[in-house]
Amino acid sequence: MASYCVNFYRVLLSSDGHQFRCLQGQIDVPEVESSTEAAEIASKRFEALHRIPDWKIHADAREIVAKFQ
Repeated sequence: MASYCVNFYRVLLSSDGHQFRCLQGQIDVPEVESSTEAAEIASKRFEALHRIPDWKIHADAREIVAKFQ
């Protein structure tokens, strides 16, 4: 079993026109079988937290990071 941190980002433009990622939320998912399972669980938690039907309403991308203990 592994633990993951799933970060949700919105891609925005700076005042000089360069893209940057703005963190919209971070969900920790402990002890799951795979990064795919972690992404699914985190997405559902993010949706529930923001009371939205799809996480893509508040974020453009998600990043799944393995946590080492």
